[in-house]
Amino acid sequence: MRPRNRAVHRPRFAARCRGDEGGAQEGGDDEGQDTYLSEYTSNLLNQYTIRDVSGNVEVVGRTSSGSVAAVTVNSSQAWLEHRMFHKRLTFNNGSDPVVGTVNVLEVPGLSSSSKVFLPEDPEEFWYDADGNLTRDGVWH
Repeated sequence: MRPRNRAVHRPRFAARCRGDEGGAQEGGDDEGQDTYLSEYTSNLLNQYTIRDVSGNVEVVGRTSSGSVAAVTVNSSQAWLEHRMFHKRLTFNNGSDPVVGTVNVLEVPGLSSSSKVFLPEDPEEFWYDADGNLTRDGVWH
């Protein structure tokens, strides 16, 4: 017996970021506008010691149909062209790690909710004598 397909089509969204090989990650639009920079440093053993963590999350996705008139992300109007949408959210991760909620609502249509985790900014990394990671912005 084949299982029934119980999939429900929901708006899709994801975080986006670009990186280079020199210790920086950069995010923004395709022309490089509205970018933010995340840098890290490493020690002589090539272990990360500290990194900047931006509080920005780029929410991008595609609507469930072409008849969607508007998309809101956390109750704010998102940019919408054809079926693609985009909205930048900012969370305050300056003193503690943050688990933020991302709510996407199509008008008219479907809604979905997801969580995003951002480590504390800056995020520090600690190692034991054998080089094993013992503490970071997620695990204390």
